[in-house]
Order: sequence, then C-alpha cells, then structure tokens
Amino acid sequence: MIESSVDRWDSAMPLASLNTCDRRQMPCRSGTAVALLLGVTLAFGATTMAEPGDDLPAPTGRFQSVTADTMDGAAFSFPEDLQGNPLVIGVAMSTSRANGEYQQGVLLEWQAWLDAEGVLPPGAAVYHFPVIESPPRFIRGAIRRAMRRTFADRVPDDRAAMLFVDDSAAFAAAAGLTLDDEPTLVLAAADGRPRWLFKGGPDEANTATLRRALEVLAGAGTGEASEDLAPASD
Repeated sequence: MIESSVDRWDSAMPLASLNTCDRRQMPCRSGTAVALLLGVTLAFGATTMAEPGDDLPAPTGRFQSVTADTMDGAAFSFPEDLQGNPLVIGVAMSTSRANGEYQQGVLLEWQAWLDAEGVLPPGAAVYHFPVIESPPRFIRGAIRRAMRRTFADRVPDDRAAMLFVDDSAAFAAAAGLTLDDEPTLVLAAADGRPRWLFKGGPDEANTATLRRALEVLAGAGTGEASEDLAPASD
C-alpha cells in the first residue's frame, strides 16, 4: 500500500526552477529586481503576456504563502524568503507522470539556458519548487526523496523545496496564472508579484522576450518588497 501511494504522488510530481539569493551565503537585499519562473500544469486555457516595454506591467496577482523545507531540511517560506532579491522560480504542477516528467524536462532546459547565457542579475541563483496538492503526511518524505533523485547532480539540496498545498488550482489562480499542459514562465518584480507570463520552453522568441524583461526588472528594482501577501489556504 505504501509503495502504491508513493507511486501515485510521485507520478503527479512536477518541479519548479527558481532563482533567488542563498540565505546562507549572501544576505537578502530589499528593493532589487525579482523574476519568477513557474511551470504549471492542469487542464485549463493558456495565457501569454505582451512584449516588455520600458516599464513594469501591472501585477497579475500574488502568491499564497507556503511553509516548506529544502531538500537538505532547512526551513523555507515561499514567497516571503524570495522577495527583494534577483529571482527566477520554476514551479510545476501535474496530474500525470508523463506530463510531470515533461514539465520537469522543460524547466531544466530553462535552467540550463539561464546558466549558459548569464542573463540573470548579480546575486541570483536557481531554485526549484515542485508543487503537490494535499499528499498524505506519511508519504511526504518519500516524495521529497524522489524529487531529490530527480535533482541529483543538477540542483543543490539547499536550492530545492517541495510545496505541499491544499488546493493547487487556488494556488495558481491567486498569482493570476492559467493552468494547462505546458510550463508557464513567470517574471515578477521586487514585491514578489508576477508581471509577465510565458508559455513553453527556451525557444528563440521566449528567450528574446525574457532577456528584455530581465533588463526591465533590473532597471526597476528600486522599491521595497510588499508585505501584503495572500495567506496560505486552510
């Protein structure tokens, strides 16, 4: 029974790839640009944002708060611990093993591109946040171990954390995301609120737009991070 439960929740596991400051290696600074990358899956429609101009667009929503542990057991609060820093986050939510594996692959492609191109602001680091809806508590350790194997040799243990949420659709909707079978790239400002959404992987069009959006974010990072965040769902 335990093995079948592990397989069930492991099959729905997606991943998230993010960029933020490592709290153990560098202090978090307020007022700098923040970018979030979320790959999110479920059967809904798709959304894309306009080409970045010179100014930050209005936020699409705000992320719910989630308390988590990194893969090496350190306490982590999402998104509070990420605000006010150069940031790229990847989050994946899936209802099937095949789609979860697909999203993870695309998000790792984004991470590889970001690492190779050197387009991230100074002090940024890539983090991963797989999101799973309400797995039984006794199985959560097995889920973490499965994801740790997925990230092995590619993502440090202190730069990944599982986000266990009560309602994955509500979690995505609070941030203004549209859920479908493709990863969604989300860029956010220093207040931690999403500003741009992209669909798909690091193709020519997406990478060109992402470069421009990162330039806008880097030039706009002068405000204090907002403390007005949506609470975690009960």
